[in-house]
Order: sequence, then C-alpha cells, then structure tokens
Amino acid sequence: MWGNKMKNFLNFRLSTELTPVQEDLKSSFNIEFCEDEQGIDWYHLRSQFAADTLKLTYDATGRIIASSTDATMLRPVNLSVAEVNLSDVPANFEGTSGEWLFSQGKIIPVPVDALAVATQRRDSEMALASVRINSLAEAQDDGDITPEELAELAAWRVYRTALRRLDISTAPEIIWPERP
Repeated sequence: MWGNKMKNFLNFRLSTELTPVQEDLKSSFNIEFCEDEQGIDWYHLRSQFAADTLKLTYDATGRIIASSTDATMLRPVNLSVAEVNLSDVPANFEGTSGEWLFSQGKIIPVPVDALAVATQRRDSEMALASVRINSLAEAQDDGDITPEELAELAAWRVYRTALRRLDISTAPEIIWPERP
C-alpha cells in the first residue's frame, strides 16, 4: 500500500485513450476521465487518499482552486491534487476563495502586494475625484455654479492633490486623506 505519506498527484489532463467501457460511460453519462502526469486514472488515484484528510486541487502557481474531505467532489482537470492532514489546515482556511496557496506541502495565504493594493485604491479615488471636479468645473465655466458647489470644487481639488502627493511606498501603513 501507499503508507501514511500525504499524497500529491500532479498535472491532471483529460484522458485521450479510453477503454471501450470508458467510452460507453462517457457517451452515456457524460463522464470525464482524466489522468495525472504519470498516466494514472483519477478514479483509481482518488481511492488512495485517506478518509480523514483534506483533499485540494491547485493550479500551476500553487493557488488552491477547491477542497473537500471527499475526493469524489473534486474535478482535477488541468490541476494537481494533494491531501493535507486536517490538523494542518489553517483555522481560517476557505478552500475555494483563491486566497490560499499549496506550497511545500502546506496551505499558506497568498501574499498580499500592499503597494499594488494602495496604487489601485489611489488611482480609483483620483478617478472619482476627477469626475466630480470635471462636472463642477463645467458648471463654473458655464457661469452656473452655486457658492456651495464652488466650495465643493475647491475641496475636491485639495483632495485630488493630496492623493497625487500621497506617499504610498509605506503601504499598507498609509494615512489616507479624507474624501470631501
């Protein structure tokens, strides 16, 4: 038998050479057959997992796509499948969130690129500010702006300038300017 070592079957792909029985099942019940990189059928391999472990599918980057304690619930086409002891699963793990990686036999959170998140937030806020500024500036150009709107225009311009000058290199520790 396989022993107590956690299983990790790599790079499943749809099977191209099916037996006559598999062809019948495929045509009658729309069953897919796939095999790992060694050519071993998924239906055979899934019986090798221990009953009391978490089984998970992950892509070539290690990103976890799905998980279940029941291997029959997984569809590993174009993915790999591994098992992890339940005691080694992080308490806050959600198996299909895309926020987790399978790396060196462990489930770890996907590292967050704080600078990219901050850049996206700043760019989004600047776009929002620009839309409002443009609308108010058009009213000003047309001579159709109220004193309240003039004050609002000035506040949005101050906000946009603060965003433009914001040092986001310290992400995630950023003190964001307050939106008007």
